[in-house]
Amino acid sequence: MHIADHPVGLESRIADAMGLLDIDNVDARIIGIHGMGGIGLIGSKKVLVIIDDVDSEKQLENLAINRDGYHKGSRMIITARDEHVLNVKERVDECHIYKLKELDDTQSLQLFCRCAFGMDEPTPEYANLSKDVVSTVDGLH
Repeated sequence: MHIADHPVGLESRIADAMGLLDIDNVDARIIGIHGMGGIGLIGSKKVLVIIDDVDSEKQLENLAINRDGYHKGSRMIITARDEHVLNVKERVDECHIYKLKELDDTQSLQLFCRCAFGMDEPTPEYANLSKDVVSTVDGLH
């Protein structure tokens, strides 16, 4: 499965999302993820549903996304840039919403260097320039 050409900072974000999924809990659960851009059931089996880049309540209504129609133990992940879309009609419990954190300075520099140079950090002659680029664009989001 292809995740990303340059995965940086994924481990902590995956751990946070997995905590919200709480796989051992038998209740059906909808997980919401919001932040920067970048996820029909007969009810008899556990499912994982991922709905990516939702930008309106209408999209979720059209897909009939709610806990009642899913078998116990099912998980739904909804990504959105706007947290409000997740909160409409209390579709996603507030305690199950994860605000995606931006990369910190070190992770931003690492991602820039992987894309620009194919390595985790710049060569000494490009170190200051690389830090200046990442700082000028206020990190990579």
